Amino acid sequence: LGTLAPDRLIVAAGVNDLIAASLRPGRALAVLAGLEANLRAIADRARTDGVAVTLLTVPRPARPGPVRRVLLWSDDLPGLVEAANARIRAMEGPGIRVLDADATLAGPPGAPLPADLAADAVHFTPEAYTRLNALLAETFGG
Repeated sequence: LGTLAPDRLIVAAGVNDLIAASLRPGRALAVLAGLEANLRAIADRARTDGVAVTLLTVPRPARPGPVRRVLLWSDDLPGLVEAANARIRAMEGPGIRVLDADATLAGPPGAPLPADLAADAVHFTPEAYTRLNALLAETFGG
C-alpha cells in the first residue's frame, strides 16, 4: 500500500454496484461475482503488504422516496444486498475480518435501514456514521 504503511485496512464498498445490478437483472450474478472478486483482490493486496483487512457488510437500503422508487429503484436490491453480504461474510478467514455493518444499522433480517439513519435510500445520516464509528471503536479499542 505504498509509503503509507498502515497496519489495518477497513473496506466499506458495494452498494453502488448492487444498485446498478438491481436495475439490470440479467447482470446481477456477474455484478455479485465482480464485487466479490474486487474485494478479494483488495484484501489479497493488503495482506501481501502485511496489512490486516476488515470488510464491512453492506447495510440494507431504506425505503426509497417516490422519485427514487420510480427512477432508480428495483425491489431486487434488498435481495442483492443479502446475497452480497453472504459472500462478504464467507471471506472471513486468516487476515480478513468481517464486521456486520448491516446488522449494526438495519437491525433484524428483512428490516430496511431505519429512516432516522437514512439520508436517502442508500446514504447515511450523521447518526448512522456515529453508530458505525462506535462499532469500529468497540472492535479495535479506539
